[in-house]
Amino acid sequence: MYNKLHNFYKNTDFIMASFERQFDRFLKIGWDEDTAVRVIIFNFTREYFDKMGITPQQFKQFFDLHHNEPSFNYENVFMWARIVKKLDIDAANTIWPRFMTEKISIDNVDVKDPFEDYYDEHNLAENSQYSDMGKKQLVIEAEYLHNSLCNILKYIDNGGVDIDVVKAEVYDGIYESRI
Repeated sequence: MYNKLHNFYKNTDFIMASFERQFDRFLKIGWDEDTAVRVIIFNFTREYFDKMGITPQQFKQFFDLHHNEPSFNYENVFMWARIVKKLDIDAANTIWPRFMTEKISIDNVDVKDPFEDYYDEHNLAENSQYSDMGKKQLVIEAEYLHNSLCNILKYIDNGGVDIDVVKAEVYDGIYESRI
């Protein structure tokens, strides 16, 4: 039942529990699975879609056309959003499947990875405290932070409400890898 969400959010198991709870709530109020998945995905990516000028109606049109394709995952949906911004919704919905399967080039459309985009827009090469670290150091930092966030989510999911416990876990995640 959760396969579409798992396929869409590859390597993001830490957020799946909350998505599965949302999904279950939507099904209980009578929504079909596809509508529940579409709304969860749109809400999760809303900030990026707002930046690209994507409306819920445009995403629904795209979702209805392509959500069963193997290449329908969060990275490729971000690419689709960039195509919509540069062209229009109809062109993006036509070009996207070919782009995903044939890796065609699209004139005047920058389909750069959204992470690369964010990195460049915020000049993280110069502004980030992590910019002088090597790949191994960054992977260790990411793992510690990921584990801390997962621990916080588990604590909250299990009914935890003590802010001091959450703060302690945050500090562990921020500083433990540097010790």
